[in-house]
Amino acid sequence: MNETGEIGKQDYKQAQAFVATLTGDVNTVMDFRAINETDRTVPGIPRRGTLAEHWEELCHWNNQGYGIYCVIAETDGLGKRLENVTRLRAHYIDLDGIDAVQQLEAAKAFNPAPSFAVQSSPGKYHVYWLIEPHNDRDRFTLVQRKLVTRFNSDPSIIDIARILRLPGTLHMKNPASPTLVSCFQLAGFGTRASTGVLEVALWGVEPAHGGALDAPRTPIGLGERAPSTADAVGMLQRIDVATVTDRNQWVAITGAFMQSVAPEDLNHAYQVFQHWNLPYPGNDPAANVKVWNDILQNGTTVKGWSRLHKEATGLTPQQARLMPGVESVISLPANAPGFGPILNPQECAQWFDGCVLISSEGKIRTPKGLYSGPEKFNSEYGGKMFIWDAQGKITDEPWKAATRSQLWTVPKVEFTCFRPSQAEGQITQDELGRRFLNVYKPAVINCREGDASPWLNHLAKMFPDANDRRILIEYLAHNVKYPGHKVPWAPLIQGAEGIGKNAIKKLMRHAIGKMYFYEPKAKQLNNSGSKFNGWMENKLFFMVDEIKTDENRDLVEVLKPFITEIEMEIEGKGSNQRMGDTPGNWLFFSNHKDAIPITKNGRRYCILYSPLQTVEDIAAAGMGQRYFDDLYSWLGDEANGGHFTGIEIVTHYLMNYPVERGGLPNRAPVTSSTAEAIEESRGWLEQIIAEAVETGRTGFRGGWVSTKGVAEICREQGRAVPSTKTLNKALSEQGYHKIGRVKIGADRDSYAYSVNRNNPIFNYEVAQRII
Repeated sequence: MNETGEIGKQDYKQAQAFVATLTGDVNTVMDFRAINETDRTVPGIPRRGTLAEHWEELCHWNNQGYGIYCVIAETDGLGKRLENVTRLRAHYIDLDGIDAVQQLEAAKAFNPAPSFAVQSSPGKYHVYWLIEPHNDRDRFTLVQRKLVTRFNSDPSIIDIARILRLPGTLHMKNPASPTLVSCFQLAGFGTRASTGVLEVALWGVEPAHGGALDAPRTPIGLGERAPSTADAVGMLQRIDVATVTDRNQWVAITGAFMQSVAPEDLNHAYQVFQHWNLPYPGNDPAANVKVWNDILQNGTTVKGWSRLHKEATGLTPQQARLMPGVESVISLPANAPGFGPILNPQECAQWFDGCVLISSEGKIRTPKGLYSGPEKFNSEYGGKMFIWDAQGKITDEPWKAATRSQLWTVPKVEFTCFRPSQAEGQITQDELGRRFLNVYKPAVINCREGDASPWLNHLAKMFPDANDRRILIEYLAHNVKYPGHKVPWAPLIQGAEGIGKNAIKKLMRHAIGKMYFYEPKAKQLNNSGSKFNGWMENKLFFMVDEIKTDENRDLVEVLKPFITEIEMEIEGKGSNQRMGDTPGNWLFFSNHKDAIPITKNGRRYCILYSPLQTVEDIAAAGMGQRYFDDLYSWLGDEANGGHFTGIEIVTHYLMNYPVERGGLPNRAPVTSSTAEAIEESRGWLEQIIAEAVETGRTGFRGGWVSTKGVAEICREQGRAVPSTKTLNKALSEQGYHKIGRVKIGADRDSYAYSVNRNNPIFNYEVAQRII
């Protein structure tokens, strides 16, 4: 057996050694199981027999992405239930926490010494104590519980019919980088201990959960709920996951959070849960999904809101209500209500927990997301005395204690950043050593299941082309599901006034979150967008109504980095220019088909023309006053019944729409309107070239254009002949490629362009002949 696992093919010798060591005979009949590593909904594949009989097939399934497991206990071969277990031949633990390596070392030093260990994946281990076989299940379970406590093992390990990974096979949770499951000897190798010896060694160890692992589970949705989903989210975010090193506690917090939220908000709660786990050093999103789905399907043994509240604050909601003044301190440390009048440095760290000094602004950001200068901060956090130097000097100024103490201060950063891909409050450092505090906080978005047909039918009236609708829905859904994931293009929706574009606007304002949604005016973009753009900070979605650039090429240039760049120079009025995060995406509305010019090679704008271009078109589509009254009454908002039923239903539809993160194209997709939009975007120069091509004028035939031909038309129309640079750009945008110089009469300075970049220059003259 080798102590170091390798990435590569399966190792039959390792599997043989494992079976022989566990059972005493390499030819022992075993119960094997192949389990799909990436889709646990696929049924497992059971096989019973010797290793030699099934090794080839097990390797086949392993190579198909299945993990290979075996039952550690001996069974009767009639099933995989507890009653099918006939003999127990080993105790074992599953070390998969952040302290797995340390616990492995502790297990090696334990008496009685374990027999061997299995490295299931990098940094994760199964440790085995071989025992004299027996079938006393209660005795076995109690020892397992104590081993869980003693070595901080995965608590699910108490199952007597437990399956664990078979050494010599590949760990396939990451198919691109399979890892060999390996086994290696420990000090107890070659001997079998009695269960009694383990019982003596574990005397005094409290069984894991005190028996709670067998407690009945309450289905999610039937437990103790928080006053609101927002309260549950806020309470979870107050718990620093990086400090939750006990897996049992982490599972309990997860279950409590799931019970606390409204059932219809579980989709959003799952996103919050994954985001909350980001700062954990050993965060494993796939393992998180497994735990979440297990609790979702089977329920949890912990209470909901009371447990979550206590994990975050140290108090149950009932205790908090009974303690005078606790509501004013509830966003402060968990045990703040128990502090005395003078706080030592350790208590200061808890009192000011979550506060960060932003040096560039001269303010402290509090856990509530507020920014406070000295006066305001002293008012918010006052009422205590603070020890602030080694001689025991005290101050009654929270600002001084938090920022200038010689013993402890709040974290200090130079700037804030807005990065939805990172955890709220995460501090990062750039290549210049400057520190940034991430101020992004996931919004609590209310949604509910229901029939989204009214909204989808409205889109169908606006855009009868199914592919156009798919493109738009995918774009909206991607923004709702993956806020802050930059899409380097934006839709431009065009149609007559009164076709119901507001139905999209109302939806996205809700689904993104009002605080992250912004509507810059077209005039604002034109007049100050290129200079003062501080309004772009900390926003996820921008919607511009009535965009029209006309001949204003400056505005076209201003919009380019807004749409594509994830970081830009930001300058607000009265503030210095600096680099800032710009993860927001864009959506434009206009009543004009030539609102934003696009070219054949353009990549930033996805043009969606509605066929509803006149009042008559709208009426013919059955979209009268009654139609819109019914639509907006169903969608709801403050002005339409004070409810958000339809908006929440469509939000749920988008949150569950089948689009993967990053699944949108990098270039604006072609729609049924693209060709018309290119034609609408032509300037006078592009227009005269297109007309000359269409009429077959000499110099413009056979996919060719000559610069002399363009100059002649300009002179005929009394226009200035464009510069070489301008003409080259216009022809390039229409798909022409410069081939070379051509002699036309006495003119030797004319150049020929062709739609075929490989067209030889001598073909120009042939193409211009009149046949």
